[in-house]
Order: sequence, then C-alpha cells, then structure tokens
Amino acid sequence: MLRIRGTTYHFRRIVPPTLRSTLKQREIWVSLKTGYQHEARKRASLLHARTTELFD
Repeated sequence: MLRIRGTTYHFRRIVPPTLRSTLKQREIWVSLKTGYQHEARKRASLLHARTTELFD
C-alpha cells in the first residue's frame, strides 16, 4: 500500500500472521524517498514483489 506522510511516499505491507513471530514485526514500512507519485508507484511495485517472495 502506498502512503504519503508529509511530502514523501512510503510503502506499507502487513506481515502475514504465520510469519510475524519469525520476522518479529507486524508490518513493513519503507520510505520510498520521493514525493512524486509516478516514481513512488514504480518503487512500491518492486518492494511488493520482493516482499511477496520473502513471504513465500
């Protein structure tokens, strides 16, 4: 999920309940270090793919 905080976009993804004890976190928040929506969507797409691989 894409969120904007101030002028910077962030990526947020909920960790599946079965992996929470292993990863020791409930969600993943990463700054995309951009204020441009188009660039943020590209970066978020890459992070979504990487977290999907991690969760699998």
